Amino acid sequence: MDEAENKVSSITDNPHVMRQYEERKKEIAKLQEQLDGADEEKDIKKKQLEVKLTTWEASLINIVDSVSQKFSAYMKEVGCAGEVRLFKANRDARGVDDEEENLVYNFKVRQSM
Repeated sequence: MDEAENKVSSITDNPHVMRQYEERKKEIAKLQEQLDGADEEKDIKKKQLEVKLTTWEASLINIVDSVSQKFSAYMKEVGCAGEVRLFKANRDARGVDDEEENLVYNFKVRQSM
C-alpha cells in the first residue's frame, strides 16, 4: 500500500505531455488522410489499367483471329490445315504459377489427310 501511495505521490503534472499527445493525434489523423487518398488513387489507377488491358486484349484477339484466317488459307493452299490460337494461362513460360494471368501463344499446324 505504501509503495502504491509513493508512486501516486511521485506523479507530477506535466502539461507538455497533453500538448505532445494532441500533436501526435493530429499527426496520425493527417497521415491517415494521406493513406486513404493513396488508396483511392491506387484504385483509380488500377481501374484505368484494367480498361487499357481490356482494350489491348480485344485488339490482340482481333489480330490473332485475322492471322489465323490468313494462315489457314495459306496452309490450305499447300495441302495442309492449320490455325493460330491465343489463350490465357495462369503459368508463365517457366511453368511457375503467377497471380497475374499471362498470355500464352499456342501455335498448332495439322496436316490434312
